[in-house]
Amino acid sequence: MLFRSSNINNIQTSFSCEPEPGDECYIYNNTISNNGGAGLTTVWDPTPGNITIDSNTISNNGTGISLGSHLTAVISNNTITNNSGSGIYLYDQSWQSNSSLTISGNTISHNNSSGISLDNLSGQNAPTVSLTNNIIHDNDGQYGGGINIFDMRDVSFTFEGNKVFNNTASVSSGGARFFIANNSST
Repeated sequence: MLFRSSNINNIQTSFSCEPEPGDECYIYNNTISNNGGAGLTTVWDPTPGNITIDSNTISNNGTGISLGSHLTAVISNNTITNNSGSGIYLYDQSWQSNSSLTISGNTISHNNSSGISLDNLSGQNAPTVSLTNNIIHDNDGQYGGGINIFDMRDVSFTFEGNKVFNNTASVSSGGARFFIANNSST
């Protein structure tokens, strides 16, 4: 499935893309704004397909991007701003051994929760999570205003080249909060 160069706005809930096993959903160069729920959402699937979210403007939604499980998820080169929730949100995911999440080259700012929130993630045989070369600023979360990574287990994790600044948190860790166990990290 390819969604390209469209305006997706004023949907009561969320725009959703659910690729079947072996399929890919490619979301490129869209404006996704003013939606009641998440700007873009996917749900957990025990046999997921792949998703690529590239070069979109995602703003003024509930949450910018709310992801379920995917074999491969790539979120790159997007502007994610002014959402009332997190810019990017993943919660409670159990990944397969060859799964990967790449968040790279995005500008994530002025969201009313964490810029990136990865919460309660675990895997089998070290799936990979990579956060590289993102600009994350002026977000305001409860924990980890810029980045909130909490309870990530058995994952190969890379964090490099990111610029994280001017974020606040009402409870703790304004810039970033990391709680990572049983992982290989670079």
